[in-house]
Amino acid sequence: MTERYLSLSTMRRAVTHEIAGLAYVMAVIFLIGSDFFNIVVGPGPVTAGGRMAMLGLLVVWIVRNLPSLVRGLVSAPELTAFIGLAMISLLWSAYPEVTLDKLYSLVITTFAAMTLGGKVSLRTLFIALGILALYVVVASFGAIAAIPEARGIPPWDNAWRGVFNHKNGLGGASMFMLIYSSAAFMVTTGRARTMFLLVAIGSATLLLASQSRTSQILALLSVGALFIGLAHRRWATVWAMSHLVIVSMVVGGAYVLFASRAVDPVFDLIGREPTLSGRLPLWAITWPHVVDRLWLGHGYSAFWVPTSQSVIDLSRSPTIGYIPWYSHNGLIETLLNTGVIGLALFVGHLLRTFSAIFNGFRIRETRHLIIVAHVIIVGFLLLNVTESSVLSRESLTWMVFVALSTKLAVIGNAAKRSLRRPVSLTMRRPESVEPAIAQAGS
Repeated sequence: MTERYLSLSTMRRAVTHEIAGLAYVMAVIFLIGSDFFNIVVGPGPVTAGGRMAMLGLLVVWIVRNLPSLVRGLVSAPELTAFIGLAMISLLWSAYPEVTLDKLYSLVITTFAAMTLGGKVSLRTLFIALGILALYVVVASFGAIAAIPEARGIPPWDNAWRGVFNHKNGLGGASMFMLIYSSAAFMVTTGRARTMFLLVAIGSATLLLASQSRTSQILALLSVGALFIGLAHRRWATVWAMSHLVIVSMVVGGAYVLFASRAVDPVFDLIGREPTLSGRLPLWAITWPHVVDRLWLGHGYSAFWVPTSQSVIDLSRSPTIGYIPWYSHNGLIETLLNTGVIGLALFVGHLLRTFSAIFNGFRIRETRHLIIVAHVIIVGFLLLNVTESSVLSRESLTWMVFVALSTKLAVIGNAAKRSLRRPVSLTMRRPESVEPAIAQAGS
């Protein structure tokens, strides 16, 4: 009886320590990946100092969990090489001082995400993402209640932006927070489950109030696909393949319609230009600069320097009329940063990720977790059609993508080493700890 008591007591302490560690790391990631400091404090040395302090805390956490980082780096070699290419792009960067300045935070945030993916189980990672969603929702509602600017700024006076600098920032974040909190709801019980349900409701509310139409459409597609996948998890492989085909057809069809000007009559009726809020002309005039340095790109973050001649020329185009700061497209940004070689490495990492997903569908007990992972990965790719978060140094979506895809790579490597027996998606720790974490708060 005494031994049983000691075992339970030890397990509870381990669970408490695990949850506290997750809450700490996700709080730091939230403060870096959102515009919390800028919204609450305002731009200036305090905000800059706060971000630097958060990056410093991440460095400490990475060093303390170095074996997990190594596991992530080894398990996802294409992603590791992709980040390495961004780092050595300093050698050919058009603006090496800018590249060096941006690389600091990119390496820290990406390595922190890879450490998280190499450290925790997929189930625990979803709980961590639910905690991240909790921070975003509570902080956004708090800012909206206390700060008038968080409820909207011109020309979107009635569009909420919460702890983000733009309504689309809140919209995109809320879309993913809705999925993260739903995943955490699935793997928890008791009070924790109720809390994540409330977070999901709050995320949906923020998504609607942001008035970000792109994010709302993507949310409908992603959440709808998630419910269909969970309802038919027995046919997960067929569902995932169908999901990829449908998404590809929708994106490809939309591109053909806009490129052929077939949608012009519709937009003429509503008195708007079919330019995707100016994205189409921006993509068109940016593409020649992609081709100019096609193989290795212009260097990480070295193209969109406001004082560069290329950006000045773009701003003078009659179809633009302003100084752009990025292309609003993940493909173009990847090519500008690291060229075709970088794109090939990123695609290689995606292939490894989807291979792990389809192999993971073979494990019936954890199939629902893989379905959620698939939806998040595809959602990330969809968001990068009209925005860009690939290699984004302080982006919640990039950090989560890296953590999740690294975790899937770790799972895939474990499956290859253990072909004769089912692969557990848990961490290397006592079997009894994992369910206890899932039930934390009950």
